[in-house]
Amino acid sequence: AALSALEENDPTRAEELLEQALALDRELESQAGLAQDLEPRFRILSAKGDHAGAAQSLGRAFYLRASLRDAEFVKRDPSLLRESRKNRGLPENLAPFEAVAKNPELFDPLKEYCP
Repeated sequence: AALSALEENDPTRAEELLEQALALDRELESQAGLAQDLEPRFRILSAKGDHAGAAQSLGRAFYLRASLRDAEFVKRDPSLLRESRKNRGLPENLAPFEAVAKNPELFDPLKEYCP
């Protein structure tokens, strides 16, 4: 629903819908749901011009997916981060993301926490 609102050029409504989804996932303690919601949040915040918030959302999605051992997402996600960095200068350092993308075993959720 949030992405549909964004496609209809209503980023404010899209953000409201996504915040509801995030709140539900937090309440249910659904890490997979949170990770799934954070990527559209990246798109919504980018559309609203909040590039720092967008990059942070995508970074959090990346680390949540890494902790869930979602190898397909972890390998695909750095391309979105590289695009964000190229277009908006954020995140400032891609090295940690690139390292985990090459070897997801480097990220240990018991020792490291998503930013």
